[in-house]
Amino acid sequence: MLSQKQKNQITASASHEKKQDIEVKPFTWVMNFLMLGAGCGYRITPGDVAKIPKAKHALIVRKETNDADYIVPDSREGWVKFLGRVLKAHFYSGESFTYSCVLLRSRGAPIKGFGGLASGPEVLCDGIKKISDVLNKKSGQKITPVDALDIMNIIGMIVVSGNVRRSAQLALGDCKDMEYLRAK
Repeated sequence: MLSQKQKNQITASASHEKKQDIEVKPFTWVMNFLMLGAGCGYRITPGDVAKIPKAKHALIVRKETNDADYIVPDSREGWVKFLGRVLKAHFYSGESFTYSCVLLRSRGAPIKGFGGLASGPEVLCDGIKKISDVLNKKSGQKITPVDALDIMNIIGMIVVSGNVRRSAQLALGDCKDMEYLRAK
């Protein structure tokens, strides 16, 4: 069952996050609110992504056992926390780790609190791999606004695959950033 706080968050039809301190939190914030059913708007400019540390190479390896370094909890908060851990590995520690989805509901299992059916672990694992691939390609470099946009779009793909959820995003960029304009 949803708490009153969660119900209040869901009643907002859209949310906005100004990316002044773009690092890990804005990505996890967007994932959290998309999973609550809210649309999210955000700004990604060269000045915003310049505040993010250089990407570090990190291997994030799925290991379907109970002795993995991190076992993903079967909850919205668990998925968001897992994304945060992956991003912290790529932006701060550079430490590789294993993870397990043994606790996650299988595809098609009912979701009691929010309704709908579980997407299963594959969509999360596929999305995390794609995010890690984006960041590993940028190892030792700053990410670009397009890299940040790609990560946000992958997050949207993870969320929308939840069968009931939709994933509405509004990404604002710098009108002088030609790479970003071509990506849009």
